[in-house]
Amino acid sequence: MSLQNTPVTPNEMLARFVFQSKHFRSSDNTVKPECFMPHPHQDMSVTRHRDIDESELWKLGSNAAAERSRKSGTQITMYGRADISAKDIFDTDLNIEPSEPPKNHANIKTFPSEKAKQKQIALLLALKAHLVYFPK
Repeated sequence: MSLQNTPVTPNEMLARFVFQSKHFRSSDNTVKPECFMPHPHQDMSVTRHRDIDESELWKLGSNAAAERSRKSGTQITMYGRADISAKDIFDTDLNIEPSEPPKNHANIKTFPSEKAKQKQIALLLALKAHLVYFPK
């Protein structure tokens, strides 16, 4: 079932798939602010946990990695995901809009254009996020 017309609610969990090792610290299993920087776009892609199980969530991440690999011509690794509540995102005055396909996809929107403000928001989000490694 599509969530395209279902608004994101504050109690939902969202996943930001982690495709770059520089987006997390393996030393203490935390998310770095860079994971939540909207560069190069003003929107940031996330996946809603709503109405899917863990295996389907990972499959969506694997599909995203495969699509990135296809577009870039290089192998993209999915290290894991940064899970965060929609409330934590809304608390920073950002919006979240459903944007399917793919299934359960949404975009975090309304980032400020100023880089310093983006970094402040990214730091707050990283502190709230929980790193979940991709099961091997």
